[in-house]
Amino acid sequence: MSRSSLIFRVSELEESLCESRKQHAAELSELGSRLSEARTELSEYMAKATSRLALKEKVVEELRLASNQESLSVDVLHLKSEVEWLTEECERLRGKSEAARLEAETAEKRLEDIREECAANLASLQARLAQEHARRMAAEENCTLHTQELQSVREELTRQVMSMTERVRERESELTRLRRQLAQRGINNPSTTNQDQRVTALTKALVEKELALEQVTDQRNQLRIQLDRIKSDYGNCTYPSSSRSVSVNDTDDAKAQVPLFMSEGPHDTMVTRRVKRAYTCVDSLGMKTGRFLRRYPLARLLVFVYVHFLKKEN
Repeated sequence: MSRSSLIFRVSELEESLCESRKQHAAELSELGSRLSEARTELSEYMAKATSRLALKEKVVEELRLASNQESLSVDVLHLKSEVEWLTEECERLRGKSEAARLEAETAEKRLEDIREECAANLASLQARLAQEHARRMAAEENCTLHTQELQSVREELTRQVMSMTERVRERESELTRLRRQLAQRGINNPSTTNQDQRVTALTKALVEKELALEQVTDQRNQLRIQLDRIKSDYGNCTYPSSSRSVSVNDTDDAKAQVPLFMSEGPHDTMVTRRVKRAYTCVDSLGMKTGRFLRRYPLARLLVFVYVHFLKKEN
């Protein structure tokens, strides 16, 4: 649920709470007015009954003094019946007043229950709104971090592209210089034109392969960066990420491992140990030379040209 929908829901609940409060307040006021009317009516009936009883008692007293015993008993019976009717009317009004009071208490209890329920719903919605706000702030912070990381990666890639462009320019200038030298030597020695053409073709092929290798390396680095970012995002969403370093020179390390039969043993003689140590040194030197030539293509080109010149001299 979004933040706007939660705010709209809270406003709706507040409006419904206000309406229910107004409605129950109106009901309470109506019940109060009815109760007051019933009490007023009861008091009026009580006053009327009291006045009538007093009047009847006065009449009885007058009749007792003025008339005989038989007429007095008839009037007394009539007055007793009227008193009983007034008593029943008072009881009826008392019951009506008590029912109105109970109805008012029930309405107040219902209003209090509705208030508590609305307050609980409002508190729950406010808590959910706070959680949604905190989640949104965390998402914005995560987005900011990813944006900064992407900007740093772009800057790093820009620097790498500029560095590679500069290296390509240097190699092109070096190739131009070597071509000029080869052209001058070709003019001085026409018999080596075919070999110079082969050297030029091999140089072009070497440069093309080197450029293709650099492009593939760049693509691999970009894919590796994207893979690391996806892994980190997936780890942040599901479980804490465990960093695993990937070695670039795994093939070199595998090649650099010494064979089992060339490892030194406790039963080897001095000559055997020297031979194994010499093999290890030569093998490591060969691996370092291969790594150096693979890392610096210009050195490979110079070695190739040097070997070519040695063959020409021979």
